[in-house]
Amino acid sequence: MKYAFSSMGPSLEWIALGLIFIGLFAAVGVAFLLGGLPGKIARERNHPQRPMAADSAAIASEDGAFADQLSKLEAMVTILEQQRLEKKS
Repeated sequence: MKYAFSSMGPSLEWIALGLIFIGLFAAVGVAFLLGGLPGKIARERNHPQRPMAADSAAIASEDGAFADQLSKLEAMVTILEQQRLEKKS
């Protein structure tokens, strides 16, 4: 049985593969854009604990989309480290 586009052969396979990769990259891009939103909002609204809260919100939200518990620990360590450095200066 012949298909209507069988003469295009591997070209259609490459096009389909390209579309799949474009879709994957778009999904990852959207995930990072949405992940960075809490930190961006904290900066724009001048959060009272700024810049610590904005930076830690950005870290927690971006990494939290991929490694939930580890990113929360990372954010806590970041906040504590920044507080320690602020007390020194």
